[in-house]
Amino acid sequence: SSKDYDFSRIAMVEHWGAGERDVHLSIRHKDWLELPQFGETMVTYDLTGDGTEPPVAIRSK
Repeated sequence: SSKDYDFSRIAMVEHWGAGERDVHLSIRHKDWLELPQFGETMVTYDLTGDGTEPPVAIRSK
């Protein structure tokens, strides 16, 4: 059911490891660490893809 969540130690260690890998992958892209361009308030990157294409920058003004 939708209320079945796995909070076992093994599941949580795997989850944390996946997050750590995502962070290391993200900070390897130096352009992602740059400040927004003039007139932009923020930039986000859509990382929900399957990794076959580079993430898309979403710029807000």
